[in-house]
Amino acid sequence: MRRGIVLRGLSLLVRNPPGLVRASWRRGFRIITDFPEDIRHGIHTGLLRPKFGDEAKEIHVYEPAPYATLRDVRRHMLSSGTLARTFIDVGTGWGRPLYYFSDLFDELQGFEINPIIFQSSKDQLERIQSAKGRTAYKRIAIRLMDATLETPLDRDLVLFLYNPFGPTQMRALCNRLKRSRGHQTIYYVNPVYAQVIEQELGVAGTVFSKFMKVNHYFIPARTDDGAGGKS
Repeated sequence: MRRGIVLRGLSLLVRNPPGLVRASWRRGFRIITDFPEDIRHGIHTGLLRPKFGDEAKEIHVYEPAPYATLRDVRRHMLSSGTLARTFIDVGTGWGRPLYYFSDLFDELQGFEINPIIFQSSKDQLERIQSAKGRTAYKRIAIRLMDATLETPLDRDLVLFLYNPFGPTQMRALCNRLKRSRGHQTIYYVNPVYAQVIEQELGVAGTVFSKFMKVNHYFIPARTDDGAGGKS
């Protein structure tokens, strides 16, 4: 892991020194600002833990979403108004968005497919939920589930994705969402496969957030014939 980081850094130094400076600044800024926020929320979110992923299954390497981006998403939620009371974090890892948005929703669910990360995040959640003064966290549940198979279809949802998987899995998630009977609001951070969402769900996203690109989609509830409107 460390050797790979060093090699990527040297490659970037040779090919794109300004890019290395920007990447180093962004990484340093994240560490400096994210640790205090984790402490404030009483959580750890894997900043110094091994990064798990499985490219063969299109499961991207886990990394917690930056608090700077979460703050931008929160401002967008509050300014635009959300119809949903259920929040789903797809590929939740240690669940940072669940804790951060816990005061905005009646129910928050994190779906994690990696059993090692899941067990760590579940143990942390149980410890925090048993502590005093964290009542909003009792609304959170973290589940060992495949979001492309288990995302609820019977309610309005806000879905948060931090580039959790590749195009095949994204297409499978969209195919499931097509059967939903509720409104869907999607916040897609680092939207590498945005075109899949736009093609499969027939929506055009709006882009916001200066720290890290976020695409926002709103998909109205579909009629009985499966047709929905565009955002």
